[in-house]
Amino acid sequence: ANREKIEDIIAELAPLSPTTATAESDLLQKKWLLQWTSEKEINAFITWGISGDVSQTINGSELENMIPFRKGGGLGVSGSLSIPE
Repeated sequence: ANREKIEDIIAELAPLSPTTATAESDLLQKKWLLQWTSEKEINAFITWGISGDVSQTINGSELENMIPFRKGGGLGVSGSLSIPE
């Protein structure tokens, strides 16, 4: 229920952002700790206590999520962003 409320608030705020083409903005072209996501797969690792700090990196049109496991090892997932021209 809380997650749905947060997603609704984000949807309301998104049109107010002065940043267009968010993924290619210099504000996000870096590595950071992911504080919130709607990605069910990433949330499962956190909810089940398998991982804590998940990092995300955007470099150009490339996206990488790194999910370190609390007991060692981790999972890295890479993909490409579709940036409209």
